[in-house]
Amino acid sequence: MKWYYTKNQKQQGPVTKDDLLRMLNDGTLAATDLAWNKEMDDWKPIQEIEILLKKYPNIEETSTQPSHDSTLVRRRRDKGDYKIAEWAVKTLDSKPSAAPTYLWQSLLITLFCCQPLGILGVFYANRVQLLERSGRRSKALIASEKAKNCCILGFLTGLIIGILSFFYITSTPPSRP
Repeated sequence: MKWYYTKNQKQQGPVTKDDLLRMLNDGTLAATDLAWNKEMDDWKPIQEIEILLKKYPNIEETSTQPSHDSTLVRRRRDKGDYKIAEWAVKTLDSKPSAAPTYLWQSLLITLFCCQPLGILGVFYANRVQLLERSGRRSKALIASEKAKNCCILGFLTGLIIGILSFFYITSTPPSRP
């Protein structure tokens, strides 16, 4: 199977899968560079292509620094060939925005609503920061989503317990001495 990849916003290839993995190993390509073959719908960062991840499991560890080529590339059909459409090349501030950590929300949930879920939220919030610093954005986004879910569940749990406590207190008659 022939693979194509982008380097400096230019299509390169075709190369074999072994050649592509060799270029990843020696640093010629970064895991965040884009690749495509005829079985794929769109160009994807190499670190998101499952076929390559099975063969090269430490692909995320090799890319501690994001690639300078942070463009989204689409393809178009031109007389049977696939070419990069220049009209579809976009750059977005060269650096994506950081994933939200939900740290302060998790701390508030820990103090006022539900300690177990708040502590779990703080754990995931710290994990987001560590993953962002190491350049593993996709895993940082997953950890961010987990921290957000812990905050939402912790808030709802605290709210339900508060409402039930209010009704319990107001429904019991006062004790007589």
